[in-house]
Amino acid sequence: MGLGFDINIIGAELLRCGIPNVFNEMYVVNRQANLYPMLKEHEASVCVTATESTAKASAEAGHATYILTQPWNHNFSNISVRRFNNWKEIQSVLSK
Repeated sequence: MGLGFDINIIGAELLRCGIPNVFNEMYVVNRQANLYPMLKEHEASVCVTATESTAKASAEAGHATYILTQPWNHNFSNISVRRFNNWKEIQSVLSK
């Protein structure tokens, strides 16, 4: 499951990195949406985000949660959220 605020940006980034077909489902949501109820409905999966609120909601819902480092989230810390610098790092972890 993928969540994003702009599906075109996310899709382009995944293709640019050579990581097509990553998600079985992709949702575009409002930036102020409460994501916890939607995340809780889905079975355990991986959530990749650069948004602190999404990372927190995903971790609380029990998903493996990865945050992509960005200037606005560099101070974010959560024991249940793993930090990555780019999609290639995430791909190397998921392919193990």
